[in-house]
Order: sequence, then structure tokens, then C-alpha cells
Amino acid sequence: MPEIYGDELIYVPWQRPGFDIGLIIENLIKENPQAKGVLLGHHGMSSWNNDDQTCYETALEIIERAAGYIAEHDRGEATFGGSRYSPLSETDRQRIQTEIIPWLRGELSVQRRVVGTVQDDERMLRFVNSVDGPRLAALGTSCPDHFLRTKIKPLLVEWDQPLAMSRACGPP
Repeated sequence: MPEIYGDELIYVPWQRPGFDIGLIIENLIKENPQAKGVLLGHHGMSSWNNDDQTCYETALEIIERAAGYIAEHDRGEATFGGSRYSPLSETDRQRIQTEIIPWLRGELSVQRRVVGTVQDDERMLRFVNSVDGPRLAALGTSCPDHFLRTKIKPLLVEWDQPLAMSRACGPP
């Protein structure tokens, strides 16, 4: 983290939320008066300033610097352990989605109705087709906010024969 933020941000490794983490942060702010914010392991980020606009801009700067660092260190084709599968063409993806999504929604809606979304942009395909994708998906999300909004971990289904749709997945 110092390579991204220098001494402008404090890092606190994961700590159970509550009074103790508040005391840790308070002490670190006293020890690091130049700090503009704090990164909380598996919780998120916070910034501060007496001016609301400056505080907001600082939060955006923290995020943008992290994004820049990630982009600069992108390993290209080796990202996520490299490619395990080649992405299907958009036409093939749409055909498969059209065949399986109504069945899947029906199966998931037995207890209560659900709405699904499909994300198959280049970044998502890079992840799901990668060597490390299944392992990384199984690790789950990194902060409690994601637990509430996007669930604990994504559903990643390994599918050996994506072009050979099984009739067991839908009506004959």
C-alpha cells in the first residue's frame, strides 16, 4: 500500500467491527496526522476533511489511485492465472443464455420470484474463462457491504461443454 499512497493513508488489517477498531483507528490517526484516510482490511475505505467537498474528492482520489495502480500492474493474458478457456462468440453466448436463463429463473423462483442479470463483457469473460477464476470466486467477497448487496460469493458454474446444451436443462 505505501507504493500507492505513501503515508497519506493508514491501513488497518481486518478487525471485528466495534469499539476496538475505533480505538485502533483513533490511535493511528494521532500517530499519522498527515493521513487523509484509512483502508480497513475487508471493510472498505474512509477519508476525512473539515470540508465536505474536499472529503468527497479525497475519497474519489483514493479510489482512482488504486484503480491506476491495478491498471499499471495488469498482467494482460496472465491475469487470473491466464486463460483456461476461449470465450464463446457473442452469438453463441446469446443463444445459450436464451436457452438456459428461462429454465434457471424458473428453478430459482420456486420459493420466491427472482430477477437475474447477465454480465458477459470482456472483463467478466476474462475472469470466468481464467485458470484462477473458480478458486478466486470461492474466496468470496472482501467486505461486509458486499455480503449484504451482492451476497457472500458469486455463483460460478464450471461447464465442460458450453456449446452442447443438455436437454435436461430445458424442455425437449
